[in-house]
Formats: sequence, structure tokens, C-alpha cells
Amino acid sequence: MQPIRKNELEFHEKLIERKSSVQKNELDRKIRIEAEKLTEKSLSAFKKKIKVDKLLEAFKSATKEYNTFTDQKNAKEKQLERKKDQACDMLADHLEAQAKIYDWNNSRIDRNENISDYETVIREACNQEAMTHVKQSELGTKYLSLGIVEEQAKIALMSGSPLSEAVKNINAIKFKENKNMKKIKYVFYKFKNSSDIHKARFLSKCRKQHKGLNYVRILPLTQSQGICRIPEICLINQVAN
Repeated sequence: MQPIRKNELEFHEKLIERKSSVQKNELDRKIRIEAEKLTEKSLSAFKKKIKVDKLLEAFKSATKEYNTFTDQKNAKEKQLERKKDQACDMLADHLEAQAKIYDWNNSRIDRNENISDYETVIREACNQEAMTHVKQSELGTKYLSLGIVEEQAKIALMSGSPLSEAVKNINAIKFKENKNMKKIKYVFYKFKNSSDIHKARFLSKCRKQHKGLNYVRILPLTQSQGICRIPEICLINQVAN
């Protein structure tokens, strides 16, 4: 008996596989269709059989409840975010308006979501108001007067006089100012218009119009004007004596 050669064996083996493969694929398709029909028909009973029906329904209910909550939470979160943004805009708008009214030059108002930044702006503005108030006190008067004395002393120093005479004049200026400062009563005056140009024009105009009247010394709210004298009748807003 002659054995089958290797190449013939391989040929017939592949031929058998091809023929059976067509039939196997068709049968596999029919099996899957029937299994799917049976699955749909018996799925409910199968769930009860393995006692998973109640667990599955509990999970479905919990999932629905969770999704409802997250939807409501997201809607509430967006609502609160809009409310926060509106409050932020109102706060920033108000501070910007107040900054213009009170001339808070050093306060930067940036629209953001950091409450501490707004607290810082408000504190800086309050500090500016406090500084203005303190400068209107006796302490502020002394500080401003000292600046005037310093300027006069420098003028005496640069006058070209001999050093000994200049030093004598400087000491006399300081002595005179320190002695008289205790006797002078200052009036702190707030101009209607805060610009320095307006202040200068106002002071010059009122001095010309009210010659011969009683004068008082005033200390404007900015150091740039220094201590000056003004007719008492011109005082429109006396802040403190």
C-alpha cells in the first residue's frame, strides 16, 4: 500500500476544512439566532432563577436617584455661580464708583473671584481715609509745619551767607517755628474741587476779593498746598479746628 504523499495530504486536508467551514458558519448563524430568541423569552425567568432581579432593580433605582440629584446639583451650581458673579460685579462697580468719589488713587480694583483681594482694596482705601484724618490732626500739622521749616532752613543755608551766620539763621528759624506752632490755631479745610489748580485759583481769588478781613490759617487736605492764610468768610466746609 502506497502512503499518501505530504503535499497531497495537505491539499485534501485544506479542502475538507473549506467544505466544512461553509456548513459550520451557516449552522453557527442559526444557533446564534435561536439562542437570541430563547434569551429574550427566558431572560425574566432567568433573572428570578439566579435571584438577581431585585438587586438589579435596586441598582437601577439608585442610579436614577443619583442622576436626578447630580442634574439638580449642576443646575443649582450654575445658579449660584451666576449669583456670585452678579454680586462680584456689583461690588466691583460700587468700589470703582467710591474710588472716583474719594480719589483712592492707590487702590486697584480688579474684577476677580478672590474675596481677600477686595478686602485688601477696602482696607487700603480705609487706610487712605485714616491717613487723611490723621494729617488733619495736630500731629499732621506739626509734620507739615516741619516740612516748611526744613525748606526755610535750606533756603537760609543756600543764601550765600557765611556758614556761622547761616547756622545762626537756621537755628532762629527752627526756634521761631517751634515756639509759634503752639500758639497758632489751624483750620482744616476741604475744597469742593480736589484739583490743585482749582485750589490755587480759589486761594488767590478769595484773597483779592476779601482784603482787610479777618484771616485764618488753613491746612488743605493735600500737602502740596502747604499752610496758607485765607479770609475767614471764605470757609465753606470747616472740617476741624
